[in-house]
Amino acid sequence: MEILERVIIITAVVLVLILLTLPLYIRVIAQRLTGPLSQLTKTAETISIKKIQTVDKLPVPETPTEVKNLALSFNRLLTNLYSKTKKEKDFVANAAHELRTPIATIRSHVQLIKRHGRDHPEIVQDSLHYIYKESEQMSILIDDLLALSRADKMTLIYHNYDLSASLQQIAQEIAQLAPQKIITRIPAQVKITGHSKSISQIIIILLTNASKYSAKDSVIELSLKKEADQIIIQVADHGIGIAAQDKKHIFERFYRASDVRGTIAGTGLGLAIAQQLSLLNHSQLIVEDNHPQGSIFSLILNL
Repeated sequence: MEILERVIIITAVVLVLILLTLPLYIRVIAQRLTGPLSQLTKTAETISIKKIQTVDKLPVPETPTEVKNLALSFNRLLTNLYSKTKKEKDFVANAAHELRTPIATIRSHVQLIKRHGRDHPEIVQDSLHYIYKESEQMSILIDDLLALSRADKMTLIYHNYDLSASLQQIAQEIAQLAPQKIITRIPAQVKITGHSKSISQIIIILLTNASKYSAKDSVIELSLKKEADQIIIQVADHGIGIAAQDKKHIFERFYRASDVRGTIAGTGLGLAIAQQLSLLNHSQLIVEDNHPQGSIFSLILNL
């Protein structure tokens, strides 16, 4: 009996001690969890008030692990949001800048007509020519902006189609518009599962670009080849080529090489659209030098 009583007493004492210390233990654990969480909440609210102007990050505590992982996840999210926000702001700023120039040109010619058009009829004709030219450039820019916006939001539905036939048709259509000779090296009956419309748009952009920067009496080559688990579509020209320092920027929105800016009309959006469409197709778009001169653009499709 004495042993049983001792066991009961010891058990009772242990239970009392547990009951007395449990709230304190729970409080310590809660503080370990809520302390870092409170700091995360305050920092998140500060970032929310400031909006995402800089790459602010939440503090990452070493413990507990769950809160640490939560903070790291939020920081990755903030980095992505900042990147997208900056890209959108840059896009709007660049679009406004590109539109400002033709608008200013049109306004100046309208003012010129108002001041001198009555006494100098030839000024009216010249100014109308420039107004039409600038308005046409604005129309192209707006179309490219819309195309780029749609490309950012497109969801592609793949289907099986004859890539060879599609490329031959594109080459024939471009050949009717381009002054250069378009030659093709396309094997027949190469079929893929992909998004025909977006792939066609990429090739049209590349061929149009090649024509724009090549001499009228030169040759542009469109080729298709199959290698292992890849299909490679290439557009090769013998034009002015791309300087080494420009290659890494050539697919950026509104980027135009310094040696053609102001001399050859363009919006600086064509290759950016092609690049975005290639990413949507899980493909790769690269550029390299052609020899002795010119450029080769390659669209690499994974099978």
